[in-house]
Amino acid sequence: MLPAASLFGARFSPDDLAAIRERAGTEGRSIADVFSEAVEDQVRRRQQAGVRPEVRALMEDIHRKYASVFEALARM
Repeated sequence: MLPAASLFGARFSPDDLAAIRERAGTEGRSIADVFSEAVEDQVRRRQQAGVRPEVRALMEDIHRKYASVFEALARM
């Protein structure tokens, strides 16, 4: 069971909000899911700041290449 999420409000520019809505609609996900994923990605990138650039590049390449697999596994 996942830990309970906290409610958080945020303000977006009209263009950014439109892009988030479009991505959510295209992927059949909620805006909250897209926003949560973006925040998680940002936190992960900041935590990996000490990782060598070539290692980080490989990790990001794997994440992009297998994103659909990771998303399917997360839904299980």
